[in-house]
Amino acid sequence: MPRAAVVALPATSGKTAADENFPVASLILPAAVRRQVMAFYTFARTADDIADDPALPADIKLAKLDALEAALAGHGDAPGTDSALALHEAVNGDGLLLGHAAQLLQAFRRDALVNHCRDWGDLMNYCRFSAAPVGRFLLQLHGEAADTAAPADALCAALQVLNHLQDCGDDLGALGRVYIPRDWLRMAGLPHDALADDHTGPEPAPCLRHHPGSCGRPDRHGQPPARPDPRPAPARAGGHHPGGGGKAVRAAAPERPAGGQGQAIAARLPRRRACRIMARIARMSGRSSFYWAMRLLPRPRREAMFALYGYCRMLDDIADGPGSVEERRARLAVVRGAVAALFETGVALEPTLATLAPAIRLYDLPRAELEALIDGMESDVNGPLTAPRLTELRLYCRRVAGSVGLLAVRIFGRPEAGDLAVTLGEALQLTNILRDVAEDARLGRLYLPAEALHAAGMVVHTPQAVLPHPALPAACAMVAELAQEDFQRAEAELARLGRARLFPAMVMMATYRRLLSRLIQDRWRRPEQPPRLGPLARLWIALRVAAAGS
Repeated sequence: MPRAAVVALPATSGKTAADENFPVASLILPAAVRRQVMAFYTFARTADDIADDPALPADIKLAKLDALEAALAGHGDAPGTDSALALHEAVNGDGLLLGHAAQLLQAFRRDALVNHCRDWGDLMNYCRFSAAPVGRFLLQLHGEAADTAAPADALCAALQVLNHLQDCGDDLGALGRVYIPRDWLRMAGLPHDALADDHTGPEPAPCLRHHPGSCGRPDRHGQPPARPDPRPAPARAGGHHPGGGGKAVRAAAPERPAGGQGQAIAARLPRRRACRIMARIARMSGRSSFYWAMRLLPRPRREAMFALYGYCRMLDDIADGPGSVEERRARLAVVRGAVAALFETGVALEPTLATLAPAIRLYDLPRAELEALIDGMESDVNGPLTAPRLTELRLYCRRVAGSVGLLAVRIFGRPEAGDLAVTLGEALQLTNILRDVAEDARLGRLYLPAEALHAAGMVVHTPQAVLPHPALPAACAMVAELAQEDFQRAEAELARLGRARLFPAMVMMATYRRLLSRLIQDRWRRPEQPPRLGPLARLWIALRVAAAGS
C-alpha cells in the first residue's frame, strides 16, 4: 500500500471531545487559549485513534504517526495530517509547545509495538509520554512557572492510571493491552488475561486495590505503592512489601539492581524531595560508597549530586530498558531535545531535568557533558559494543564516565579538576567492565578491547566465545593494568590539586581500587560470580578516607 494511502486511512474510534471524562477547552479557560487547547486535543485524538486502530498493523501505525510528526514540525502535507498542521498554525509554530505534542507520539508509538507494562517504573515511564506532556502544554500555554511542572506530571500520571483502571477490560478485549503492571499480576497469582470479561480464574480485585490509581499515593508520598502480596492476611501481618531497585549509573555503580523507579519518582516530586528520594534509592540499591560520599556533602551540593544521579539513571534505564532499538533511540532523542530546550529557553520539558535544572544554573553545568552522556548511551543502544578498538573504548569511557566526573567536580566546587575527573572516570569504568564481563556478555556486549584479546591469543570476538575462553584472565589482566595506570595518574593529579572539596572522588577511587585489587586476586576464575564489596566494606572505606583527610 503506498505511503500516502496509508496515512489517509481514516481514524476508527469516532470519539470527540464530548465523549471524554474531562472538559476540553472549557469555558473557564481564557478565550485566548481555547483554540490552541482544542487543536492540541484534536491532534492527540487523531494520534490516539491511529495507535488504537485494531485493523492496522504496527508498521502502518508507525508510518502514520511519523507523518503526523513531520506535519507537526511544518514539513509535508500528507493526507490525514490536518490535525498536526492545524496545531502548528494554532501555536504559531512555537517549538516548545509543539515539542509537548511530539512527546505524545512516543507513547502512541509504544502502544503500536508493546501491549503490556513490565512494572511500576515501566508504567510511569509510559505516563511520562502519554500524560505529562498534556499538563506541560497547558502550563506553558498559560505562562506558568517551570517549577509547576513536577506537580502537574504527578496529577497527569494519576489521571492516566485512573483511565487505565476504567478501561482495563476494554484495553485487553479490543486491543490486547494490559497496563496493570505485569509483575503485580504475577505476584497476585493472576494470569495476564485476568481482566478479561470472560476470565474465570482468581478475582483481580486484590491486585487492583493496590493500584496507585485507587489510593492516590503517587502524589502524596512520592513512592510507588507496595506491590500486591499474594499471601493470606495473617502471613502479611508481620512485614511490608518493598518496592524494587533500578539500573545503575555507569560511572559509579558497584551494584546493578533490576527495575527502574528513579526516573518515575523524580517525575512526580518537587525538586528537593525528589533529591531525597534519589538519595534513598542510592542507599537501598547497595551503593553505600556513593551514598555516603554524597551524603556528607553540604546540602546544596548533595542535592545537586543526587539530581545528577537521577539524570544518569534515567539515561541508563532507557539504554538498558525494554523496547526496540528504534524506540530506545527515540527516547534518547527526546531527552536530547529536552536538554537543548532547557539551555536555550530555560524550560524543563523532561521531569528529571526539572530536578537537575537548579544545579545546572547554580554550578554552571555544561550542556556538552549532559549531551555526551546521551552519546554514550546511544553507543549501547546502537551497538552493542563488541571488542572495540582501544581508542573507541576510551571514547566510550569518556562519554559515560568522564562526563559524569566533569559535571561532578563542578558541583564539588572544583571545576579546575577536569583532568582528574576524566582520568578517574575511565579507571572506574574499566573496573566496572572487568567486574561485569559475564553480565555484559548476557546482554550481547563485550567491552574488552580488541588489542587485549589479540595480545592474549584470542581470535574470537563474540561475547559467547570470549567468556569461556581460557585466555580470558590474561585479557582481563591487561585491561586491569590500564585501570591501575589511570588510578595512579588520578592519585598524582589529586596530590597536585589538593584534597579540598574532593572527598567524594577520593571515596570512589579508594572503593574501586579495592574492588580492582580483589578482581586481580580472583583472576576471573568465576566471571559469573565476581568479587564484590558489601555495604559495610564500602562504608568503612568512606570513613577511613574521611579520617585520613581530616
